[in-house]
Amino acid sequence: MKLEDIARRLPGELSGRGDLEIAGIAHPEDATGRDLAVALADDVGLDGTAAQAAVVRPGRVDLPDDLAVLVYDGDPRLGLSGLTAMFDAGPVVGTGIHPTAVVADDAEIAEGVVLGPHAVVGPRSRIGAGTRILANVTVGADVVIGDGGLIHPGVAVGDRVVIGRRVIIHANAVLGGDGFSFVTPPPGQATGDDRFPRIHSLGTVVVEDDVEIGAGTTIDRATLRATRIGAGAKIDNQVQIGHNVTVGRAVVICGTAGVAGSSEIGDGAIIAAAVGRRAGRDSARALLGPVWAERIDTRIRKHGIWAVVGQRFVPGVSDALAAYAFGAFGMPLWQMAAGALIGSAPRAFVYTALGASISDLNSPLAYAAIVVWCATAVIGAFAAPRGYRSWRTRERTSTGFTLA
Repeated sequence: MKLEDIARRLPGELSGRGDLEIAGIAHPEDATGRDLAVALADDVGLDGTAAQAAVVRPGRVDLPDDLAVLVYDGDPRLGLSGLTAMFDAGPVVGTGIHPTAVVADDAEIAEGVVLGPHAVVGPRSRIGAGTRILANVTVGADVVIGDGGLIHPGVAVGDRVVIGRRVIIHANAVLGGDGFSFVTPPPGQATGDDRFPRIHSLGTVVVEDDVEIGAGTTIDRATLRATRIGAGAKIDNQVQIGHNVTVGRAVVICGTAGVAGSSEIGDGAIIAAAVGRRAGRDSARALLGPVWAERIDTRIRKHGIWAVVGQRFVPGVSDALAAYAFGAFGMPLWQMAAGALIGSAPRAFVYTALGASISDLNSPLAYAAIVVWCATAVIGAFAAPRGYRSWRTRERTSTGFTLA
């Protein structure tokens, strides 16, 4: 590819020989005379590079005199995306259907599909035009795979899974395994001889267009409906997506994260590595059950601001954890802010007063700080259980039964 063609497609401003033939892109230290040296970061030097051409950001001054320069004025990572796309030849695949592939008689294979060695396509499945399925991929029965997909070696696609267009699935991912769903005894009633009856997974997995799924990732099928991955989502390696989950559009989930069953992730969310999403609002409601969740919601709607004030008075309760819990149950932001301001005022006075009198702890200010701290601690310690008992009494009155 000529350098001038790269400049036009990137796009960028070219100075120097546009007729140079470029065979690839490389770090300046590794580049050969046929490579385009990539120096889009200011700390990547060009001294001593063997490359005849480099791509740089505007304002770069440390450039060898004999170097053809392509100046890219956009986002550096977007530029790197464009350059790598130009020179990525993709996986080495053959053409057509390999002699060792196994295809059901009633499967539908569209034009331009590639099936690699030992690939299996089950009964009544449909593979869209131009999709490449590499070695040792298993596609179950009644599967639909859209046009232009790429499925790397060792992937397993379970029965009835639906995959959209231009989806990339990396090696050894599993789509459509059974959800981890069993009937367990109530808390405290396990005997050690329980059999844990299975709740069977009769639903499916739906992967929308332009999704990429990393190596070793598993996406469980739903119980009755569909575990759904929204269009444009990017899922890293070794991610576990539980049954009944909904992942929104353009979501990014980094490696080794886990998404528990029935969770919902909104459009555009980014989940960092090794995160387990379990304590969100929907999951917390499912864990508590609809009756308890509704009671907590009702109390927060009526007395949310005073719940925050009271929490600030109770010793040993983490403000961060409490704030997360209040947010999970839908407390309005203004109530949270007002309650935190009121409840934190005594504590702020205590710390400020102690800091001001640290050199003389016998001063009246120090004694006042200690008194205020003790008073708030005592109020919190007594008010919390009293408020809980009062709540239980009201619940017994309103429901007609005793809370367990």
